[in-house]
Amino acid sequence: MSTSKTRCTKDPPQTIRPLGILSAVNNHEKSLLYGAPVALKNNAKTLRLLKSLSGHSICTPGIAVIHLGDNQDDKVYRSEIIKQAGWIGMPVYVHGLDAGASQADVEKLIGVLNKKPEVSGILVQTMHDKALRRVAHECLDPGKDPEGVTAYHRQKLVYAEAEIMPCTPAAIRLLIKEALSDEECKGDLSGKTVAIVNCSPVIGLPLSQMLANDGATVTLCNQKTKDLPKHTRDKDVLVAAVGATDIIQRRHVGKGQIVIDAAIVRSNYQVTGCVAIEKVIDKVSKITPVPGGVGPVTTSILLDNTVRLFAKALGLRSEDLEHESLPPGKLRRDNFVAA
Repeated sequence: MSTSKTRCTKDPPQTIRPLGILSAVNNHEKSLLYGAPVALKNNAKTLRLLKSLSGHSICTPGIAVIHLGDNQDDKVYRSEIIKQAGWIGMPVYVHGLDAGASQADVEKLIGVLNKKPEVSGILVQTMHDKALRRVAHECLDPGKDPEGVTAYHRQKLVYAEAEIMPCTPAAIRLLIKEALSDEECKGDLSGKTVAIVNCSPVIGLPLSQMLANDGATVTLCNQKTKDLPKHTRDKDVLVAAVGATDIIQRRHVGKGQIVIDAAIVRSNYQVTGCVAIEKVIDKVSKITPVPGGVGPVTTSILLDNTVRLFAKALGLRSEDLEHESLPPGKLRRDNFVAA
């Protein structure tokens, strides 16, 4: 079993899959829950919010992206941000620092961007450096935090008062709702049972809080959970974000279950998730592919959060703006194709 480094948020470019896997997946195409259509709908909603805001301000919200060095995963995410932002007309300001940039360098740049009126959201790409990531989050103005990583937004989430949701957990939640939309509950999570195989502060913990706030019953697990299948296969929904290929096998999955694979694992020139999709796809009702599942939706949430922060800075409630009578927004491209 491969145990390559994982990035549990954004989907990378095209991957090469063995023919056996492709055949198994293609035979159950209807079970695939692609992120692109969900992201497209979310972008359209964000565009309508932008149109409402245009009647209250001549300014346009923009997002700043700070990256350190030339990490490939970071490049892929930046490209997706720039692409989707272009479709809704949002400026993106990219600021690159050397890979060896100091804490003081990061703090200084964040301090400058915190004060720039044209910047409504700041994303700091420091996933490879936990210590620096924490510093960045502490320096970030909560009013310009589209990822919901600052203490202010985390506390709001705990008390079910969230103004914006953390991007990847919010993307997973939106995909679950989409998968449930065809059922009698019409996307309602109340009473649903969910197993999450991830206890990190990036995905598992905030997602469990969000789903609990929705009325779901949540079980948090990890790779060390004893008899893991016992905790996962009887649930309505299984969310997995583990840093190794094929951790989730057929025995972990229940019949008719919704499965969200939120991991990205690079191994042997392939990009996969942590679910052995070819072994479970005939058993589940819906499953997200990797790549092309959670990633595009995460990006759309990031941009939507940025617009909501802009509205709040103007003293406006996004909920009120969404009910203003406006013609539907039109994206700058008719088709959304995931990177």
